[in-house]
Amino acid sequence: MIEGFNPTLLLVLNLAGTFVFGLSGGLAGVRARLDAFGVAVLAVAVALAGGVIRDVLIGRRPETFHDWRYLAVAGGAGLVAFVAGGLVDRYVGVVDVFDAAGLSLFSVSGASIALQYRVPAVDAVAIGTFSAIGGGMTRDVLMRRVPVVLHEGL
Repeated sequence: MIEGFNPTLLLVLNLAGTFVFGLSGGLAGVRARLDAFGVAVLAVAVALAGGVIRDVLIGRRPETFHDWRYLAVAGGAGLVAFVAGGLVDRYVGVVDVFDAAGLSLFSVSGASIALQYRVPAVDAVAIGTFSAIGGGMTRDVLMRRVPVVLHEGL
């Protein structure tokens, strides 16, 4: 538990970030003309990869593997992207704002969780960074492109 945060609020924020990252992955799949399964796989991978990376690095069982809500939200984001991709794509600026909010939230929460597991502070910052950018990097690798974080500003 992150000190100072209401656990319900933290869950809602994490699920919101998971949805936005899943939507980002799903839209990338729609733009690449993937089928429904491809869009869903990409959405789930983008939505969950950062948290899985974080948990593996700190030596705990990934939270997304024992709380069904994360997979449901990630899959739902993929479904929304597949069904309404053209409409959602029109509001890409709004999605980018939420994506930036998700990056900041997952960076802070990833570092905080690492600190709770007694990870040294500098390592916790790196783990927070991996938590935030892991999904986007996974998306780009699966789409066979150089990760955006390595060549464009955030």
